[in-house]
Amino acid sequence: MINPLKSKLSFTSPLTQHHGYRLDIDGLRAVAVCLVVGFHAFPNIFKGGYIGVDIFFIISGYLISGIIFKQLSSNQFSFWDFYKKRINRIFPALIFVLLSTTLLSNFYSFRNEILDFNDSLIAAVSFVANIFFYIKSGYFDTTAETKPLLHLWSLGIEEQYYIIWPILLMLLWKRHIIKPWSIILLITASFTASIFVLKSNQSAAFYLPQLRFWELLLGSLLAYYHTNPAKQPLPKYFIQHKIIIKNLSSCVGFILIAVCVLFLNKSSLFPGWWALLPTLGSVLIIAAGKDAYANRTLLSNPIPVFIGVISYPVYLWHWPLLSFLHIEMGASPLLYRVIAVVFSFFMGWLTYVTVEKPIRFGIKSNAKTYVLALMLFSLGIYGYIDSKILTTKPIDNVNAFVNHYIEYQSSANLKLNYKFDCNIIGTDGSLKADVNKDCYTPESNKAVFIWGDSHAQHLNFGLSKLLSDNISLLQIASFGCAPNVNFIKDGMKSNCDKANQYALGKIKSAKPSIVVLAQRHGHENNHWVETITALKSYGVQKIIIVGPVPDWQQYLYRYFARHLWERKPSRTKENLAPEVFNTDLKMKALIPTEKSVVYISMLDILCNNQGCLTYLGSDYKNSLVTWDYGHLTLPASEYVARNAIGPAIKNDLQH
Repeated sequence: MINPLKSKLSFTSPLTQHHGYRLDIDGLRAVAVCLVVGFHAFPNIFKGGYIGVDIFFIISGYLISGIIFKQLSSNQFSFWDFYKKRINRIFPALIFVLLSTTLLSNFYSFRNEILDFNDSLIAAVSFVANIFFYIKSGYFDTTAETKPLLHLWSLGIEEQYYIIWPILLMLLWKRHIIKPWSIILLITASFTASIFVLKSNQSAAFYLPQLRFWELLLGSLLAYYHTNPAKQPLPKYFIQHKIIIKNLSSCVGFILIAVCVLFLNKSSLFPGWWALLPTLGSVLIIAAGKDAYANRTLLSNPIPVFIGVISYPVYLWHWPLLSFLHIEMGASPLLYRVIAVVFSFFMGWLTYVTVEKPIRFGIKSNAKTYVLALMLFSLGIYGYIDSKILTTKPIDNVNAFVNHYIEYQSSANLKLNYKFDCNIIGTDGSLKADVNKDCYTPESNKAVFIWGDSHAQHLNFGLSKLLSDNISLLQIASFGCAPNVNFIKDGMKSNCDKANQYALGKIKSAKPSIVVLAQRHGHENNHWVETITALKSYGVQKIIIVGPVPDWQQYLYRYFARHLWERKPSRTKENLAPEVFNTDLKMKALIPTEKSVVYISMLDILCNNQGCLTYLGSDYKNSLVTWDYGHLTLPASEYVARNAIGPAIKNDLQH
C-alpha cells in the first residue's frame, strides 16, 4: 500500500524513499532551524533559541555515525565514499550562499569591512570558521550582528568532527576496543573539559571543537545502540512497556528543549551544564523512534518535514540576510526582520530546489565532487587575492575615515582609557575572580565610584581628565551588566548578578562620597529605589544616574560615510533609535528630585531641536561623538564630563 505522506514528500527529498529514513528527524531539524532563526531575528521572544544549534549537533552525530557504524559492521566503509557524500551534501548550497554573500559584501561594504569579510570567507571554506571567530571574539570587536559569516562556526565544528571521528572510529573498530565505553569516555572527557574551561573562558567553551564534540558524540552513542540492538538488549520491563516508554521519552525530550527556550537568554552561562538539556532532550526524542505519538503526529507532519528538508540552506541564508539588515539599520523594525525571515525560508527553498537537490541527486558523475571542491576553495583563493589587491591600492578619504573608527578601540587604547581592568566580566563573557585593586581602593578621603556596564566605562576617561588629583576615581563596570541590586531579592541567576554583587561589595568597603550609575538602555526597568536605598545605607552621599546616550541604528561612522559625507552636518535627526528618547522622558519623571539623587540627561547635553551631535568642533574625521552605535569617543567623554557629570561632582567635592 502506498503511503500518501511519503508520496507527497517524494518529490521534495529523494531521501524519503530510502530505507530507514525518518520523517520525525527532519521534523526535529525544523524545530532546530526555527529556534535558531527565531533567536537571531526576535531575541526577545526566542530568548533561548540558540540551543537549536545543539539540536543540530545531536542530529548530525546520530545520522553520520549511524552510516559509519552500518558500513563498518558490514566491512564496507570507505573514507573516499564518506567524504564524497559529505561534499555532495554540504558544498552546493554553501557555495551558492557564499558566492551571493561575497558579491553583496563587495557591493555594499567599505574597504576594511571587505578585508574582514575576506578573512572570514577564507576561514569558512577551510572549515575553521569557529576557530577564526574564537580568535576574533571580544566584547568590543565588531559586534556579532555585523559578521555575515559568523553562523558558519557551527559548520566548522561539524566538519572538524567529520574529519576526526571516522578516523578515530576506524582505529577503535580495527583494534576491537569496546565501542560504547570508548564513546562514553570521549563524551565525559570533552564535557568535563568544557565545564572546566567555561569558568575562565566562555568563548573557548563555545567555539573550540574539542569542547563541543561531546554533543555530536552523544548522537553517535545513540546511533551505536540503534545500529547494534542485539548487542545491547533492553531490560524486560522496557520491552513490556515499550510504547509507554517511547511516548514518555519523547515528551520529556520536548520539555527539556522547551525549558531552555523559555529560561535561557544571552547572559546565561552557556554551553556548560545548561547544554545537557537540549542535547539530552534531542537524544530522548530521537531514541523514542518514529512511532512515538509526538514524533508521529507533530514532527512527521508534512509542514515541519518540509522545513526540515530545507533547513540547511535556510540556516545558511538567514544570518547573512539579518546581518546586512543590521549593518544598514541597526536594531531594525520588526516588519523588516519578519520580511528577512520569510525571505530566508524562500531562499532556502529556492536553493534546495534549484541548487542542492539537482546537484546532489541529479548529477551522477564522479567529477562532480572534484568540481564542487574546486569551486569552494576557489572562493577562498578569491578572498585572499582580493585582499592583497585591496591593500595595495591607495585609500580614499571616505575609507580612511571608516577605517579610523573601525580600528578605534586599539588606536585610542580603550583598554586603558575605558579601564577594562576594572571589569569583573571578561571580554569572552566569563566571570573573573577579582580585578585590579586600584579599581576599588581609594587613595584619598574623597572618592567617586563608577558602576554599570560599558556605558559607565566610557565615562571614566572624561572624569579622569576633569577631576583633581585629590579625588579618587574608582570603577567596577562590567560588559553588558546594568547596575542594580535585584540579586538580593531574586538570587544570583547570572554572571551579571554576581558582577553587581561584587561591585556593591566594593562600594560598601570603599565608602565613596559619590556613585555614578550608567547603562546602555532600559533604564526605566531598573530597580532604582532599591539600588538608591542600598547605596545610601552604605554612606553614599550622592547618587548620579546617567541617562542613555543617542543610539545610532547604523554605526555613526558608517552612516556618516554613507549618507552624510557630502553635507557633513554636526547634528542630525537621522538614524537615531527612538527608544532612548522615550527612556529619557520616563527617567525624568521617575527619578525623585532631591539633592542626594541626580538624573543627568545625556540627550539634553548631546541633542537639541536641530538633532544630535555627530562630531565635536570642526574635526569630523577624528571627533565623532561615538565610534560605534553609542560608545563615546575620548573627546566626547571629555565633553560630557565637562558639561554634565563633572559639575554635579565638583559642586560637592571641590569647593
